[in-house]
Amino acid sequence: AELAGPRADAFQKPLDQLLALRERLGVEPQSEVVNWKPEQLEILRTSLRDLAENAAVGEPILQVVGAALKDANDQKGRANAVAVLREDVLGKPLADLRLETDKGQPFDQASLKDQVTVLHFWEYRDSPLEEPYGQVGYVDYLYRQRKDEGVAVYGVAVDSKLADPDNRFGAVRAANRMQSFMNLSYPLLLDAGQGVRSLGDPRATGAKLPLVVVIDRKGRVAHYHVGFYDVDPRQGMVELDKAVKEALQK
Repeated sequence: AELAGPRADAFQKPLDQLLALRERLGVEPQSEVVNWKPEQLEILRTSLRDLAENAAVGEPILQVVGAALKDANDQKGRANAVAVLREDVLGKPLADLRLETDKGQPFDQASLKDQVTVLHFWEYRDSPLEEPYGQVGYVDYLYRQRKDEGVAVYGVAVDSKLADPDNRFGAVRAANRMQSFMNLSYPLLLDAGQGVRSLGDPRATGAKLPLVVVIDRKGRVAHYHVGFYDVDPRQGMVELDKAVKEALQK
């Protein structure tokens, strides 16, 4: 049934406010994954609280506002927990990651010496494919732009199935298919979970991969970023590129 009169106005007003809030925050319509910045979270929580207080009890929109407010508060907690993980590793020597090559051989971590290295931990797999695909296209762009300057990039396929002999082959094949599908020029490494845990697994806080770590020439963690980066269509992931350049200059 169509709403009319005061009831329609009561429903439309908070809906218009939600749409205005989305525009203010710069969220694309139908976005499924949003990594909120601290200032965005503060705007979100304040605006949603106001909506929750002003919306008439029992309106369907109030349920949406309540769920969004709970998620915003949860995200603040996750952001704080991720910040603790970041502080625990920044400036410290890279831990023993115990990664493998895509051929199943132990990865020689000593090979990272005297270069700047970007480690892109993500669930590399060909199915299900979910945008923005871990932003691997932009990671590849950075690699092609910086590799002649002494920058190495490794995609680290994180999958617990790698530790299961019955499922390992399928996990490796899925990662290789993803690499082929995206035409990635940087190599892949395999991690059943120990590698990402040694750096502080953001999934333990309720956050999601990807995790990007930059290692400087002396083997120290120079950058730790959870989630997706803001992207400039012409320059790619500016924040990551800046971290790489600073590590090169040191």
